[in-house]
Amino acid sequence: MSKRTPQPAADKSYVNWKTLIPVLYDWFANHNLVWPTLSCRWGARFDEVSYKNNQRLYLSERTDGSIPNTLVIATAEIVKSRVAAAEHISQVEKAHSADIHCVDWNPIDLNLILTGSADNTVGMYDRRKLTSGGVQSPIHIFEGHAAAVLCVQWSPMKASVFGTSAEDGILNIWDHTKSGDMEGGSGTGNSGSPGLFFQHAGHRDKVVDFHWNASDPWTIVSVSDDAANNGGGGTLQIWRIIDFLYRAEDDVVNEMDNYRSHILPCSSYRRK
Repeated sequence: MSKRTPQPAADKSYVNWKTLIPVLYDWFANHNLVWPTLSCRWGARFDEVSYKNNQRLYLSERTDGSIPNTLVIATAEIVKSRVAAAEHISQVEKAHSADIHCVDWNPIDLNLILTGSADNTVGMYDRRKLTSGGVQSPIHIFEGHAAAVLCVQWSPMKASVFGTSAEDGILNIWDHTKSGDMEGGSGTGNSGSPGLFFQHAGHRDKVVDFHWNASDPWTIVSVSDDAANNGGGGTLQIWRIIDFLYRAEDDVVNEMDNYRSHILPCSSYRRK
């Protein structure tokens, strides 16, 4: 039996429909799936903020038998009706010199927005300074990746902290309050990027996504796509930054003093 191909008329109808999305829908999201889904059901709503609701979504996956059929439990972010009415939309033209791959709105400080781009940089914008004319510079540009940025996300615990991941296999953790001059400044690379205080280098290929754990501070799950290298497949890692990096300096020094008697003999041993 010959493989079915979409009819030209159907293709044309689909293209025409896509052009009408801004007119027909208050909000629309599309996700391409690896396996066919034969059923979908809404679950309970479990979180609500000013502009969106978080709700469970259940999907089934019918595979080709190489892996078991799967029930997928997803979290759907549902934008509230008319939260972005056309007359209130602001835009920034040429926010980056290449494609923008990801955007995240600060859940604590609602004025701050992050963008990640194929130009390897992360931009931070203040929505109070956005104009309808489309001319606005980021209040800061973060440069700490050697390849396209794929994911940006603010920390749910601290308004100034966020993470970024990229095709270079690195996941960076930043604190923008430590970035020096916030007006138009920028980092100069991994070894001198203002605001960068932790790099997770545990993945061997591009880190396509990560997520902060809102129930366990400073705990992150990250995934990489290893299909191009290292025998294919992917990697999932769950990790937590050592607390010495984000606790108050005085607390860390006081705790380290408790180990002074052990640290000093070890140092003397190395020098011999």
